[in-house]
Amino acid sequence: MSAPVPLSAQEFREMARDLRTRLDREPDFRRLVQGLCGGPEGAERLTRPSGMGISAFADLVGLPASTVRHYQRLGLITPYVVNGKFRFWLHNVVQVESVRQWRDLGLSLADIGEQQAGSRLGGQAVTFNLPSLGGFSALVTEKGVRIGRAELERASPAPNRLPPGEIWFPLQTEKVRPQATRPDPLPDATPLLSEVREARQRLENQLRVLEGRVERARQLEALLSRAAPEN
Repeated sequence: MSAPVPLSAQEFREMARDLRTRLDREPDFRRLVQGLCGGPEGAERLTRPSGMGISAFADLVGLPASTVRHYQRLGLITPYVVNGKFRFWLHNVVQVESVRQWRDLGLSLADIGEQQAGSRLGGQAVTFNLPSLGGFSALVTEKGVRIGRAELERASPAPNRLPPGEIWFPLQTEKVRPQATRPDPLPDATPLLSEVREARQRLENQLRVLEGRVERARQLEALLSRAAPEN
């Protein structure tokens, strides 16, 4: 989703109701959504018919509201617009986790924006190997949220068929966006491999520099300890 999508209050209530139904009926779906949202309480917030405003969402994802606004201005978070108000939802949680993942690898917010808008992810936000999801990965496209296995295939599977244990939830109803209920495959990891490899190398270089500083600090500590009077 590259921009906020306007929904009527009724359309948003229907989506919240559908989410509630699936949370009640599908244990695997409930487990993964709760893992993504930090527990049952977080998942429950997504089922509110009125939705979540920026303060509630910021609390859910553990960010200051000012940071959420900044990410939103950059197009990294794309909430719904319901009756002129921003309403945050399941896909926005994945978008935040995606930003965190790439920031931890040393990418700037501008880099992440280019990554999502460019051919590397085709407008998608993805976060790999989430510990809260037992190593599963989460993907956001204009169609919906998909949570699947971390072992991404080079050849994309048929878009309308999900392997066992994976979940899909559309972000717009058929009325809002035709074909919305057909899931996208998880992305091919190959285009991202060089980026992750370069990021890992940068982090290792930084670690070596830091380890050198720590060793120098230890040597200075030992020297001063020998020179200091005993207690």
